[in-house]
Amino acid sequence: MKRIIGVVLLSMVLASMLSNAVVNVTYEPEHPKIGQKVTFHVSADNASDVRLKYCTPEACYFVNLVKQGNEWIGNFTMPDKDVDVDIIVDGIEAWNTTINAASGNESNKTPFVSAPLTIAAITAIAFAMKRIRK
Repeated sequence: MKRIIGVVLLSMVLASMLSNAVVNVTYEPEHPKIGQKVTFHVSADNASDVRLKYCTPEACYFVNLVKQGNEWIGNFTMPDKDVDVDIIVDGIEAWNTTINAASGNESNKTPFVSAPLTIAAITAIAFAMKRIRK
């Protein structure tokens, strides 16, 4: 049982470390109007799949970004006043923001979402190792 717990905790740590790939995201226009196309440029180290998810109050939509040179490019048409946007790199959320078309405000929320998971996994492994040594 202890081995299973150790393996699970170790895999959580490794997954959280892998999700912290260096991601650089830019988009234009910076202050889109409703109905205007918003284009994203994403640089993600060693990524094999990059997707964009945007959500309105009614639903979420996915866009597969296309690799062109060293960056991934994709776009969507601004559907509503408030849109939450996530960049998903190899299945893991790596970047997100909220774009408000009415006022043009955007706020970068969480570039590395899995940091709390990493801290919790390391703490759990430390406690498990301490119990094993006793």
